[in-house]
Amino acid sequence: METTILPSATTTEPESSGFSVLHITLVHILYFLCFLVILSNLLIIIAWLKVTDIRDIFPPSVAALACADFSVGVFTLFFIICESISIYGSEYHAIEQVKNVARFCTSVSTFASVLSLIQIAVDRCVSVLHPLRYEQIMTTRVYIIINIMMWLASCCLTLLNRGYVKYLVLSRKLFCLALIIVYLCLAVLMITFHLYVGVIACMQARKINPSEGFVCVEYNITI
Repeated sequence: METTILPSATTTEPESSGFSVLHITLVHILYFLCFLVILSNLLIIIAWLKVTDIRDIFPPSVAALACADFSVGVFTLFFIICESISIYGSEYHAIEQVKNVARFCTSVSTFASVLSLIQIAVDRCVSVLHPLRYEQIMTTRVYIIINIMMWLASCCLTLLNRGYVKYLVLSRKLFCLALIIVYLCLAVLMITFHLYVGVIACMQARKINPSEGFVCVEYNITI
């Protein structure tokens, strides 16, 4: 008696798209965070430009920080969009160049955001040390010069960070060490200014006697 063996049915597995649920979720979270950063900093910039009372309370350095963070959100969102296009549609050959531009601009904006924090610390330090001459020291021209230097320094740091400077007479280890030193110097400088402002503010607060008034040592004025 012959037994006929039926051919086994081949089960075709569905092709995986290569994207897990976690990956897609993280991408959507990044989109949401970028939109949140853009919207919040845009509101800060508009409020600082439109409302006079806010300009009296917050210095232009706060607006500079909002502009830098706004740029970070915009260029990061632009980079994520380019990355998504390059993944889903490989026929776009110019996406890599656009991604490099977006990556460069994001790095510049990130450095500018860090330097803006240092600018705020310096601004508060001047306001505490010289409260009566603050407006004469921190003029609009000074703010413009500081912000131009800040963005130029951010471009230079980005060029070093991204390795665009190819003619450095440094080994790779020394180059990485130099970048770490730059980051640490920026962090130490920012923390030092904030601590100094706190110490000076505490010392000035201890000199205040409610019964005698506040004595300004710089101009010998009793308020």
